[in-house]
Amino acid sequence: MARGSAVAWAALGPLLWGCALGLQGGMLYPQESPSRECKELDGLWSFRADFSDNRRRGFEEQWYRRPLWESGPTMDMPVPSSFNDISQDWRLRHFVGWVWYEREVILPERWTQDLRTRVVLRIGSAHSYAIVWVNGVDTLEHEGGYLPFEADISNLVQVQLTAQTSLGPVSDFYTLPVGIRTVAVTKSQFLINGKPFYFHGVNKHEDADIRGKGFDWPLLVKDFNLLRWLGANAFRTSHYPYAEEVMQMCDRYGIVVIDECPGVGLALPQFFNNVSLHHHMQVMEEVVRRDKNHPAVVMWSVANEPASHLESAGYYLKMVIAHTKALDPSRPVTFVSNSNYAADKGDPPLMFTEEYQKSLLEQYHLGLDQKRRKYVVGELIWNFADFMTEQSPTRVLGNKKGIFTRQRQPKSAAFLLRERYWKIANETRYPHSVAKAQCLENSPFT
Repeated sequence: MARGSAVAWAALGPLLWGCALGLQGGMLYPQESPSRECKELDGLWSFRADFSDNRRRGFEEQWYRRPLWESGPTMDMPVPSSFNDISQDWRLRHFVGWVWYEREVILPERWTQDLRTRVVLRIGSAHSYAIVWVNGVDTLEHEGGYLPFEADISNLVQVQLTAQTSLGPVSDFYTLPVGIRTVAVTKSQFLINGKPFYFHGVNKHEDADIRGKGFDWPLLVKDFNLLRWLGANAFRTSHYPYAEEVMQMCDRYGIVVIDECPGVGLALPQFFNNVSLHHHMQVMEEVVRRDKNHPAVVMWSVANEPASHLESAGYYLKMVIAHTKALDPSRPVTFVSNSNYAADKGDPPLMFTEEYQKSLLEQYHLGLDQKRRKYVVGELIWNFADFMTEQSPTRVLGNKKGIFTRQRQPKSAAFLLRERYWKIANETRYPHSVAKAQCLENSPFT
């Protein structure tokens, strides 16, 4: 096992590769072959900026000799990315100085036991001066960005393995983070671990410029930083199960999830047939099987805005809900209902502005404040961020109901919700005291 700690302005594209053949001369681009293996180190790294006056506290305290979290608070940082754009911490926007990245890496057993295998650590790019430690050993330094650099770390990671279990040699390893909690519903409350829980969060979409629904670590971390900035404690995976990495992040960050299947668009009577029912139940099995071990998931959602008023829908939805409850009796099952108040039939049609969105939410909040002490157990805004839809006269450039733009810039409603959500969070956490001011520090949005 190797724990690599890289200090750089921005760490981009680290990679480990092992090969049985020596390499002479120039630096080749890593690629798989019958004699070579590559292990990408992209993903989440622990990160900490050195905010000390001389920017050298990390060297003075030798942060590289122990896990980075022992030196002080760290944050998740996707690699590759530019740290200035990921965080909502205004101090990082224009930070100049040393930042520290750390990643613990588990190497294939054959890399560490076969002494003929050469193990090379390659950094694709790091700006602008980088020092790399492996297991606390200063391994290499590099000045200048954009270009790769590498070092042979075979002697730092290769060991003789002699341990053996009482049942024989270990043939497989798997690590599963475990969280234990209870979920219950009363006539007027939602309980987590026996304590009332009030949802204040968002409905999301997996969507962004260029990548669409494609998974992207920098975008994921940015969204979670925005959720923390907002004071949100929950979201619904509208209208489909999200990437497994998203669920893992929810477990890490304590974000509660209503996990929804792709049951959207069930608007016509012919959709509620036996073929659809069979497939719907099969999909719920797949969702539960994949996500049942995530403590962040507290509820299953079987559909979004189905035409539940139809007679055929009643039997259909009851069957899906009963099937899901049988699969997992420990979690409540729900769906998002829909009512038609002729909202799309205004004459003449009206444009709406950011100010209107904010004013409308303020009116909703008046009603929610009256009811949430009686039976309302949460509020999830539609929607977290603008998202692309089919081009049409009703949605010329996508759905604009987000409190953030598609590029994750805040609208007026985002600041309104931030004030409200942090107030609710403090009332929930400190029911007998005034809201803690530090949760709403007057820092600029970055």
